[in-house]
Amino acid sequence: MRKFLKFVGIVILCLLLLFLSLLLFVILKSRSWEKGFVDDLNSQYLVSEGLVFEDAMDEKIEGYVLSGSDTEFVTFTPTEVSQLLFSSVSDMVGESGLSITNVYVEPAVGNWSVCGRFELVEVKGIHTWVCVDVSKDSMQTAQLFLEDIQFQGFSVSKIYPKLLILANQGIAEALVTTNENGFVGRIFENIELLEEGLVVKGSLY
Repeated sequence: MRKFLKFVGIVILCLLLLFLSLLLFVILKSRSWEKGFVDDLNSQYLVSEGLVFEDAMDEKIEGYVLSGSDTEFVTFTPTEVSQLLFSSVSDMVGESGLSITNVYVEPAVGNWSVCGRFELVEVKGIHTWVCVDVSKDSMQTAQLFLEDIQFQGFSVSKIYPKLLILANQGIAEALVTTNENGFVGRIFENIELLEEGLVVKGSLY
């Protein structure tokens, strides 16, 4: 009986050590990734907490929506996209216990990396960077696709691929709903992801 209890104790101890080693590895790798990520940030595309939403952007959106042209284009710089996302996500998290402190966009032709830094409201020391790789093909369409979802540099979509499928389905359904109901007064015909900005083409509803 004592031998059995000793064996069980050794197994539990080994599992505990394995778990602690794995936890330490994840923490160290996460911190290493964050340090490299923050050091490489292009500050002009980084939007921080407390930034005032620019009136010029409101005017740009209003001009696009209210234009009498059959077809209209509007271009948002990466910084403006960061500001829009920061404002929208801040409203979404509301009083959920989470707060967003930064939004960062790294633009490239056909593929943008969009990241947000989230904090627990009650525990300021606990935070995470959530990043998504957004892609757009060369076809004349407004459909965007998520290629990857990461938390602190760890690819969640590789661990749980269904999350990526559900996210892309949600984007597709949101686009269809928006176009069918004419929420912005225009039908989104095409979106382009360029290094200098995001270009939206819309026609009158």
